[in-house]
Amino acid sequence: MGLTIHKSHGRPTHVSTIARCAAPAIVVLLAVLGSNAAPAQSGHPPRPASANGPLLVIVQLSGLMGSPSEIVKMQHGHLIQVLVSHLPYPPMGGLAPSPNGHTVAFGEAATIAPGNPPPTQGLWVVPATGGAPRRLLLPPSSVEGNQLGIGPVAWSPDGSTLAYAVNPAGGVLNTTRPEPGLGLWLTRYDRVHSHLLATPAQLGAVDTSPSRAPFPIDQLSWSADGRLLAVSTRRPLPGSRQPTQTIPVVLAVDRRGGSVRVLVSGAKDGVFAPRGRAIAYVANGSGGAATATLRLAVGPGYHGRILASGPISSPAWAPDGRSIAYIDGGTVIRTVDATTGRLSVVATLAGLGRFPAGAQFVHLTWMHA
Repeated sequence: MGLTIHKSHGRPTHVSTIARCAAPAIVVLLAVLGSNAAPAQSGHPPRPASANGPLLVIVQLSGLMGSPSEIVKMQHGHLIQVLVSHLPYPPMGGLAPSPNGHTVAFGEAATIAPGNPPPTQGLWVVPATGGAPRRLLLPPSSVEGNQLGIGPVAWSPDGSTLAYAVNPAGGVLNTTRPEPGLGLWLTRYDRVHSHLLATPAQLGAVDTSPSRAPFPIDQLSWSADGRLLAVSTRRPLPGSRQPTQTIPVVLAVDRRGGSVRVLVSGAKDGVFAPRGRAIAYVANGSGGAATATLRLAVGPGYHGRILASGPISSPAWAPDGRSIAYIDGGTVIRTVDATTGRLSVVATLAGLGRFPAGAQFVHLTWMHA
């Protein structure tokens, strides 16, 4: 089924057609981006190639449950630095370099020393050139004795604010009553003072069972103007009475009050372009992850143009806005030119030579030079 784009013209746009389809259609609602949206390159001179710094990647050292992970820095297909090691399993995602390229924020934790480390949950920062990670803040306390962790992290374009998600850690959640700490949070970087921007209920990311169990936030991305956050999560399938029937969605959350709208339905890993109004995202086909497509939508009335296909995850825009890097099948990193669609292989796990058999790339981002 083809991609359908709807213009809302200021009125609510219904997505009930999804519920009537055996394979949910992908519906892109981009009215929130403004009626004058244009491709990221339109009307803007290209940024110099030097704007692109190295790639940062979380690498899980084996495919086995509980295996540790590392944050590594790569450039031109070569490993140039291990930035953080001994990340616990599961890696919560969230890898956010600052816009000035000086600092890297990441979610959940690093075990700084071997042996019997203290609890490592939290939002951490580390110098981009290496050094000891510093915990910026802890996740909120649980009211039910659950373990909460900080997952996706995103740094605002002006460098002042960190957005982060608080998700259930370890995949287990007692839901006899709501956990007020779960959801999307913001904090200033220079003066840490967190406030909750949107709960899972406000995001519509809760199932339809009596427990109203929340769905985790999987990805965060700021719009170029710093006004919106693209939030990738799941929602119940419209019209379904089965709480297990869900659909991935990319939502737009306004930082000035937390209003929520749907950007893309039937898709995940939504990331705004560093300039303009474009958004890249991953849509799964009927064959699941193996038939996923990386798509690019540039405004109302535009279809989500397919840039690449395969077992795609963790798309990340280059700082100059010309290309998008992504993980292919867990073992290869590729880039695709956002204009021409030209594909290139950037790195393979086997080619890096450091990692054991079974290691996987699990999260990717791109630093400014």
